[in-house]
Amino acid sequence: MVSMMETQKIPEGYKQTEVGVIPEDWKATILGDIAEVRMCKRILAGQTKKTGTIPFFKIGTFGSQPDAYIPDFLYREYKTKYSFPNKGDILISAAGTLGKTVIYDGKPAYFQDSNIVWLEINKSELLNEYLNHYYKVIKWASSEGSTIARLYNGIILASPIIVPPLQEQTAIAKALSDVDALITGLESLIAKKSAIKTAAMQQLLTGKKRLPGFGGQQQTESDGVAIPYSTQSTNSTTNNAPRPGYKNTELGEIPEDWEVVTIESISSVPMQNGLFYEPERKGKGVSLINVGDLYKSAPIDIDSLELFEANNSEIKTFRISNGDLFFTRSSIVPSGIAYCNIYDSDDADRDVVFDSHLIRVRVNVMKADAKYVYLACISNLARKFLISSAKTATMTTIDQGAIKQCPILLPTKKEQTAIATVLSDMDIELDALQQRLNKTQQIKQGMMQELLTGKTRLPVEDNDLKGMEA
Repeated sequence: MVSMMETQKIPEGYKQTEVGVIPEDWKATILGDIAEVRMCKRILAGQTKKTGTIPFFKIGTFGSQPDAYIPDFLYREYKTKYSFPNKGDILISAAGTLGKTVIYDGKPAYFQDSNIVWLEINKSELLNEYLNHYYKVIKWASSEGSTIARLYNGIILASPIIVPPLQEQTAIAKALSDVDALITGLESLIAKKSAIKTAAMQQLLTGKKRLPGFGGQQQTESDGVAIPYSTQSTNSTTNNAPRPGYKNTELGEIPEDWEVVTIESISSVPMQNGLFYEPERKGKGVSLINVGDLYKSAPIDIDSLELFEANNSEIKTFRISNGDLFFTRSSIVPSGIAYCNIYDSDDADRDVVFDSHLIRVRVNVMKADAKYVYLACISNLARKFLISSAKTATMTTIDQGAIKQCPILLPTKKEQTAIATVLSDMDIELDALQQRLNKTQQIKQGMMQELLTGKTRLPVEDNDLKGMEA
């Protein structure tokens, strides 16, 4: 039997250190041996302004919106006379979001002394680019390992760090920076596609732009995404007469073949509040939709629903059908009132009920497409009406009567389905991009753990590293 005291076998080309097993040509040390903590000269309260020329960051907000501003003359004086970071130095948040790090881009800015610090490193041993990645995976902690409320200079300087040779630091930093660039690119693409979808919703759900085959319209390409549009101008004539093919309504100009209806007029059954939720009945039974489920995803994520022990009478009364819409009855903030989501499932045999904090609307499929109505209910037109119709006291609430009167711009059933399909396709594309982003972020986390601990090695120019792994 192997003794419990027997030391773990160390792979060839590696060594045991106080921070674990690392490559033989790497060094385990503390940050204070190769770096010094620096900070800006203190800015007094009376020297900051709400507006100004030079951004002033107090805590871990650097890289986003400044907390205040300081005069240009003060910035130039303090930058010249006192300690100030150079472009490329690693800024560290010592208060607020502890340990947040960014590379200083050199743009004019000033930083709160002791709250935001930076490191003056020995560049013959350590690279800022490597250090920036290192402390995104290695957490700061006190010497006792306890939770810290502030990142004091002593904690920073006593922090252990694994230091590869400079060439390998460069290779590691480049590999992780390349993945960062991919992540940033995906985030930008998702933001761009989301903006396109938002614009398409606004245009298509109001009839300002029509899909091919409806109203004699055509389609074009915009930024690589097919965006349907009307060849006619969206501006009304100076005498307020509607454009050809359009008509004036109480909600503005809409296509001649569209109608202004209410949610009540396109419902197949009366609106309904859900069943009373009792915590002791949760955990078994049938699936239950509650308020939180409306905010998780759209359509409602069926697989994440909790179970609730509803009796047969409750199941019969509150059973959900495919295409049912749900609205929240209350919200802490007015902007969240009557938040709408849709139940979209082909599993007709599954018993699903809903909570009393929700109002259900069942669309008359002979008059309207449920997915189109859902999109109309989250449009600017419906949201403005619902928020203005709510009542605010301790909480913001809304009743069935207000939701019944919510206006919907309704094209033909065929055009409704076409609009819902186009916007759904955009959602599918966005979901695919988001999944790709999530996967890339996971890959980066794995890379960081492997590369920054030496478990996986990268080739460098001199090609003489030991212990290379695939």
